Amino acid sequence: MKTATKTYAIVDVKKWWFSHFTINGNGVYSFTIQTETGEIISGKTAPGLNQHLSMSPAKLADVTISTTPTGRIKMTNANRA
Repeated sequence: MKTATKTYAIVDVKKWWFSHFTINGNGVYSFTIQTETGEIISGKTAPGLNQHLSMSPAKLADVTISTTPTGRIKMTNANRA
């Protein structure tokens, strides 16, 4: 199986909180978002993704969510909305 990737134009952020730092010092955040269709997605960001986002975003644009073959959900890209 391959990693599945899906992109959303805009999402509402329901929860956004700090999870941990990687060994290289990059922050990882946990999130719960709601897509335009009402789908709720929870997971973690890629390390360092929050550096260009605010500490508690209300909306995000151009969000890319990857689901690994083992079922882990990771936000690999997002921009300020």
